[in-house]
Amino acid sequence: MSCDDIIAVWAGPADAPEPKRFAAEGLSFRFADGGAVAWSPEGQLFGPDYDVEIFSPDCAWVLLPSDHYGPYRLVRRAELEQALRGQSAMASVAAPVDRGEPARVHSFARWVSPGEVEFQASCCGGAEVWRATVASPKSPRRVFFAASAPHGLRAIDGGFEVAP
Repeated sequence: MSCDDIIAVWAGPADAPEPKRFAAEGLSFRFADGGAVAWSPEGQLFGPDYDVEIFSPDCAWVLLPSDHYGPYRLVRRAELEQALRGQSAMASVAAPVDRGEPARVHSFARWVSPGEVEFQASCCGGAEVWRATVASPKSPRRVFFAASAPHGLRAIDGGFEVAP
């Protein structure tokens, strides 16, 4: 996957079954100057956690998974190399959690417009879909809630439904 002069490279076993992204073990970026920098998430990621639309449709933003339980990290594409090197801050995007609530698994992030990202947050049998804007990443709004979704959610025209 690439955006302008930056190429995202997922690492994993060459003999992994399709889709290979589910066997990802790491992510790095190659830049136009020939340099490469690896993404170092703060927590533990599993193969399916890398199933993220990294670049916004206009290539202005990059969204990175940082832990199985969130948050995602959001950074301007122009600042990505500095952010990966710890020289520039990244914004957090996550489902809000009230004190005492268990953490939610964050998954299926995707860009719905150049300035808005959508992701699922699941816990304890239920599932939610959240949207956040690049202008206000720390204030996502819930767009779908299922108190019980044992088989997860699926996108349909105009929204989501509980998977049968």
